[in-house]
Formats: sequence, structure tokens, C-alpha cells
Amino acid sequence: MKIPFLPLLIGSLPHTNPEEGVEAVFRFFPDSPTWPQFPKISHYEGMNLQYLENIPGWFVNQDKLIFKRAENNIDEISEFLEYALDDKYEKFYITEKRAIGLSIFLKKLRDKKKPAYIKGQVIGPVTFLASHILEDGTRLYKDEVYAEAIPLFLRQKALFQYYEFKKISPGSDVIIFFDEPILSEIGSAVTNIELSTAEKILNRALENVPFIAGMHICGNSDWDFVLRLPISIINFDAYNYLDEFLLYRKSVKEFISKGNSIALGIIPTDKEELSMIDEKLLMTKTLYAIENLKDISGEQEISDRIIITPSCGMGALEVEESEKVFYLINYLIEELKRYYKN
Repeated sequence: MKIPFLPLLIGSLPHTNPEEGVEAVFRFFPDSPTWPQFPKISHYEGMNLQYLENIPGWFVNQDKLIFKRAENNIDEISEFLEYALDDKYEKFYITEKRAIGLSIFLKKLRDKKKPAYIKGQVIGPVTFLASHILEDGTRLYKDEVYAEAIPLFLRQKALFQYYEFKKISPGSDVIIFFDEPILSEIGSAVTNIELSTAEKILNRALENVPFIAGMHICGNSDWDFVLRLPISIINFDAYNYLDEFLLYRKSVKEFISKGNSIALGIIPTDKEELSMIDEKLLMTKTLYAIENLKDISGEQEISDRIIITPSCGMGALEVEESEKVFYLINYLIEELKRYYKN
């Protein structure tokens, strides 16, 4: 199933009324809704805390996050590794306390016209492992036990979403994005993680999944590395980093030739940039992106390989600003369909 210029969201919304936020998603994107995260409602809605639920090694005590090193927790980790290896995804549930948007989304999905696509998201394992720093200053990917376990645990978090969606809407195709902002710093002194290590971690999480796997990176990256990963969609901040992405012509061409999709994060979510963007400039930038991708791929018809998204999540915006993004996405898609139909 392919929809020309499919619209998708990148997760977080600024709403403090989650019912209104979820309803807005279904209203603006009925054919491809995304369950939203609401970071302004609770700190549990943040990328890390949201997916830590029932993952051994972390627990919350009076809102303080406590971490147990692998050697002090090996029995529980081994137990959950067995669950993960057997794809017992129900052990890796996501409750309303951690993701009220997912809970409301699933309830509303039962009563809505079933969409062509449903999108979920999970924190990427490299970002997760690189963002947890141990007492001695090293990052968690240096711990061999967690480096093996976390990719499998987060894979199960993605599978939990996939099967929950399929129970309600079996005919919908499910897209799950692994959000990997840390890959914009890959190879730098900030993370100091080797590409081979990152690739091994990501392959453990991504290989042979039953859903359409995508990856969101909100900055520039080593696109030769990213585009060879086992993903079907790459999503990046095309508003700011399009020309850098287009430099990787060979990798981009190979990625598209496999039937994969480019998700252009072309609508800015930075407040200042969003205030300055207008429909004409947006259309000009998007046509520039698509024509360059057509030139690189050598394919004249790639509209069903192009996905339109915001450049990043919208959790830091105001509700009115997020609805401007919603409007611009829909405006842009309608204009693109008219342009490429003529």
C-alpha cells in the first residue's frame, strides 16, 4: 500500500489536554495517524522515561530515577532477555501512566474509520545507551550486558505497539519509527561510539521486524552509515539539512532503488523558523528536494516514496503553533498532488 506524499508526525505534541491532542491527530491525519507524546503533561512522557517501564535496571523512587548496574541485576536481566528472545512483547507493555497519548489513541482508534497506516515510535537503542552515563563517566553502551539487552527490549516495546494496533485495525499497515537523535553526533567526541558498535546495536533491534521500520534523526548524520541499516523509511530535518543529505548520492540512490521511502522533515518546528515560513517558501523548498531526489534516483515517479513530516517533534511549541504545522503539512500535500498531476 502506497499513498503519494504520505503525511506523518514525529511524536510529541504541546497539548496539556491529551483528548484534544489525540483528536487533532485523527482530524488532520485520518489516513495515517500517529499516537502522540505529551511532555508538557508529565515527565514520564519524555523519551527515556516513557520506555523504561518494566525494563530491568531502572526504577523510579519518589520521582527519582534509580539505576542498577548489570552485575547487581543479572538474574532479572536474564529473565527478560528470555522474554525478548521469545518475542513475549506483552512483558514490555506501555501503560497510560507513561504514555497517555497511546492509551487514548487506542480507544479512539476503535471508533474511527480504519486508516491505511498507523504510526508509533520508540526511543532508538543507540540514543538510549549513549544517553545513560555510569558513575565512572562511561556511557551505557560500554556495558556488554546492557548493550546486548537494550536493543532487544526496545524492539519488544515496538512490537507491543504493533500488535496493539493490529488487534484493533488488522488491515492497517504499521509504521514504527526508532527515534535516534544521537546519530546526528555519530563519530564525534560527544558520543565517541564507533560506527561498527552502533550498527551492531541497531541491527539487533531492527532486523526482521513485522512492521515498516523507520528512523528519525533530527540533525545531520553519516548518511552512508544510516542508509545501509535495515530500515524502510529515513526521516530527517530536511528544512535545515537537505543539501547535506543530498551529498550522499550513491547511498540515497541505493536506498530508494530498494523501494524505500524518504520522509522529508520539511516543516520547521523551531519557533522562530516556523514563524517565518510561508506556503510559497515551503513549496519551493519541497520541490527542490523532490526534484533532486528524482535526479539522484533516476526515477521519474517517486511521489509514493516521499513522506511529509515536521522536522522534529512539537512538544516545545504552543498548541496554536502545532496546528500551523498541521495546516502546512496538509496544504503542502494537496499542492504537491496538484503539481505532479499536471
